[in-house]
Amino acid sequence: MQDVWFITACHNRATTTASFLSQLAAQTVLPAKLIAVNDGSSDDTAERLASPQPYPIQVLTGDGTLYWGGSLALALRVTARLRPANDTIICFCNDDVTLPNDFIHRAISYSAPGILVLATGIDPTGKNGPDRGCRLDWRLRTRTPHAGEDPTCAPTRGLLVKWADILRIGNIAGRRLPHYHADYEWTMRASRLGMRIITPLDLHLCIHPAQSGWHSRSRIRGLSAWRLMSHRRYSENPRDLVRFAARVAPWPLATFELLRQMLRWSLLPWRT
Repeated sequence: MQDVWFITACHNRATTTASFLSQLAAQTVLPAKLIAVNDGSSDDTAERLASPQPYPIQVLTGDGTLYWGGSLALALRVTARLRPANDTIICFCNDDVTLPNDFIHRAISYSAPGILVLATGIDPTGKNGPDRGCRLDWRLRTRTPHAGEDPTCAPTRGLLVKWADILRIGNIAGRRLPHYHADYEWTMRASRLGMRIITPLDLHLCIHPAQSGWHSRSRIRGLSAWRLMSHRRYSENPRDLVRFAARVAPWPLATFELLRQMLRWSLLPWRT
């Protein structure tokens, strides 16, 4: 059976991280390795990561500024030095998800060269529809793939890729895109190389979007709104959107669209 290595990032959510470690330990097929990036946690995350598990854990340390994309980039650099076999499956996974006990067993059956396997993200609150990746146009607008369509980009929340394919794609742009958009840019690179992103119906995990960042502008006004918009943890911060556009969209058409959107954000009153 193929080895499956997990990569995750942790920051000041010790209880959440401990739950994730327990979920991996409960898998019917254990991971061959977990690489966890502890990005500057000040709680007892480090102690939780040091607890004995039935699978090996390698802990990497950040200073709190890596965020998600930077943490994955660091983990991939270390993975390259460890020289896993080409058919090793790398699973990128947030530590705040809920995994069924047969997740690894099911994922292995779908993994193949040139295929990125994305687990469908299910929001148990029902506030968000299933996350099965998306298709992106030059104006950076996303839509859910139609029946029979593959996504062209995807999050790295439950994404499985063979190591040989990662070597072809290259590392994640964690410095320019530390938190959001790095995974979308990376999976779009894979699509351009002719790789497919598939979302099997019976491979899923539960997601909790509110725990991973800031998404809404509702009931925020004035200086607080601008501070939120400029923060790396805000999913639509203009700085990272511009950097994302520069890497994935035709230029200068995408720039024009971004400027239009930014102007709209600045002129429209914040919702109450």
